[in-house]
Amino acid sequence: ALALTLTWSSYSGITAISQNVGQYSEQTITDAALLQLKTDAQAYGKGVSSYIETAYRVPATLASVLAANSRGDYRALSREQVSLLVRDALVGNPRVSSTYVHFEDNAYDGRDALFRDGDALFNTTTGSLEVYWLRESHDSISEQASDPANKYLSEKNEFGSREAEWYLCPRDNKKPCLMEPYTYELHG
Repeated sequence: ALALTLTWSSYSGITAISQNVGQYSEQTITDAALLQLKTDAQAYGKGVSSYIETAYRVPATLASVLAANSRGDYRALSREQVSLLVRDALVGNPRVSSTYVHFEDNAYDGRDALFRDGDALFNTTTGSLEVYWLRESHDSISEQASDPANKYLSEKNEFGSREAEWYLCPRDNKKPCLMEPYTYELHG
């Protein structure tokens, strides 16, 4: 009877210790995993934030230069010079996939009528100035023609955003907008 009692006590004690160690280990592993996930998420968040801030410098700089140009702070840039400025912003920032500048009708130089159906890709069929440069590959960029109607597409897409949210949001809010990433097919 004494042997059975000792065996039972030992077994019960070992089982209780084992359960406590198991629960403690499980909690410790869970806490460590959550801490690692939180640390990783913070690091990724800082990386994404840094990327967005770096990428935002490109349009902010272009906007500043073009605003000074429209105020007449210095000799006005021709439409071709604006296109080259936008191209060079793309060339100088290899992590940026495209650069563009779109103006409302007659908003750039008030001379849209002179540029209707022109040969330059940055002059649209209505004559408005719409510059769009695209990175084709690491070492190749190309200028693209724009359809001025595309920047006003307000139908909702499958994600609930307007088709031209990229243009309409900053135009409507008079400030930069950050959008959810989405796929946009270019050249098939």
